[in-house]
Amino acid sequence: MKALLAVLVLTSAVFVITVQPTAHDYGKTAVGGTSLMTFQVTAPAGARSSDSVTAVLNGRDAHDFAIRYTGRTSCFLMMGSGSCNYAVDFGPQSLGVKQASLVVTDTRGNRAVASLRGEGVVPLCKMEVVHCNYAHLYGGKFSWTSDLSAPQSRHHEQVDVELVGGLATCSGAASDTENGRTRTGPIAGMGLFAIEFERDSASRPVYRITVACPSPDWPAGPNGEPATPSKPAELGHDEQQSYDQPAPAPPGMKLVGSYTTPAAETDALNGVSGSLTVTWTLCPSAKYVVPPPTNAGQRLPRTCL
Repeated sequence: MKALLAVLVLTSAVFVITVQPTAHDYGKTAVGGTSLMTFQVTAPAGARSSDSVTAVLNGRDAHDFAIRYTGRTSCFLMMGSGSCNYAVDFGPQSLGVKQASLVVTDTRGNRAVASLRGEGVVPLCKMEVVHCNYAHLYGGKFSWTSDLSAPQSRHHEQVDVELVGGLATCSGAASDTENGRTRTGPIAGMGLFAIEFERDSASRPVYRITVACPSPDWPAGPNGEPATPSKPAELGHDEQQSYDQPAPAPPGMKLVGSYTTPAAETDALNGVSGSLTVTWTLCPSAKYVVPPPTNAGQRLPRTCL
């Protein structure tokens, strides 16, 4: 009877697991980068080698964290040590504060929880680095209107560009007038844009915002001009606009700016005068609201908050 009682006492012992630390703040981590923290799961003495625990990530931002335990999400609690480790990466996919939980459950149904927190921030680059493109972190609007005049001719462009994730959706038109006759070609299709942290000609820090759209799709003109099909957008070539915004505005802040040429810029040699007005409003992607597609399959205008 005493032997039976001893067995009952042993098998009814409480088997509780713990996880340390119970909370961890990864701090600021660049979008696209990772930060690592190791969590230790411990069971009291007497855990069997067949006892195992399984870990999962829960919470609104669980996709910004990843369990890295030799490629698995379960481990065995070895007799004697009664512990195993989980390495958890924080890899923010967008800007802002991220929260989740590491939930560890054993084969007997006991649980332990550790809370996770971190903040995704814009990657920083040194001033000496010319090409540090932040475009994939921003969304917003960019537009330009240009008007060039010469004796008996005029060129006009109006283009609106919607920017998100390093891509540009261009819509607008260009018109050429010569000898009183005008032809108009649409400017439409996918383009590209870049936001680079650089120094200008006076060594001042600036954000250089560059937008490229397809060239106009010119029909044959009334004065015998040949039709010229549109060419795809390509950064670094003709069909682009590039402007500097003074920095350092803190990375990840809203970028709002404009540029207007003097009322008349005259090319004395060719008798050309003209004006150009450019505006832009860019927000971090986390604040760039994308409404669902409409019935026609087109997206409504995005809103920069």
